[in-house]
Amino acid sequence: MIIPGGGPQKRDTLQSWWWVYNGFTVLTYDKRGTGMSTGDYKQARITDLAADALAAVTLLKGEPSIDKDQVGIVGISEAGLTAPVVAANSSAVAFVVVSSAPGYTMPHQVVHEVAATLQCEGFSDEDVTRAKALRISLNEAVLKNGPWIQLARDIQSAETEKWFLGARVAPGWKNHSAAMIETNRQYLDFDPAKYWRQVKVPVLVVYGELDTQVAVKESQLIINRALTEAQNRDHTVLVFPKANHILLEADRGCPDESPRYRATLIL
Repeated sequence: MIIPGGGPQKRDTLQSWWWVYNGFTVLTYDKRGTGMSTGDYKQARITDLAADALAAVTLLKGEPSIDKDQVGIVGISEAGLTAPVVAANSSAVAFVVVSSAPGYTMPHQVVHEVAATLQCEGFSDEDVTRAKALRISLNEAVLKNGPWIQLARDIQSAETEKWFLGARVAPGWKNHSAAMIETNRQYLDFDPAKYWRQVKVPVLVVYGELDTQVAVKESQLIINRALTEAQNRDHTVLVFPKANHILLEADRGCPDESPRYRATLIL
């Protein structure tokens, strides 16, 4: 069963066809609010998305033609956050295969993405540092409920900077609502290692060496350590050289880089 990754993902993906081509029965679905699915993935917590995935696992196990003891979950990027929640909460999952899975807590992951995106766009180290500081201020304000006045001032002074959009701090935070705080708090208050420490089934984690969207070295160490603490005796972490976030051969690994036609899709 394939868990959707980040953004408005629909069921028909290259990843799903790869698994079908290699002889697997695949269940995939439209993410909340995309395709034929209702809801809004932007308002969902990782645990909400995990509940959707768990429902799909339950559906798949009910199919008469399926080996109920061999139902696994697969996914890339954000699905690498969702997958351990599903595996930790369901005995129905036989194995987990994820690629480009973040290992950081969500506040650290968002700051990493801010820095990586701006670096890829050619901003200076000083600009990247300022953008990171603004995003860290928002993370802390959301998780600690303030100080909001200082955050509003920081946003006001940064709005005209060329790097501002890259900091992922909406101007609306100057006049935030309680709903904004709660939605973002639920998103930020997530630590994938907490769930990896509960996963006992076989796990394969795959990364691209040049992935700029995920801190590869740190993430693989965090997940490997968590699985070791879970006394999981069957887990493997692989890093493919010269591969980017979607495991295609690349030069820099930046999101705007066009993959080479000779690239090979690993997962």
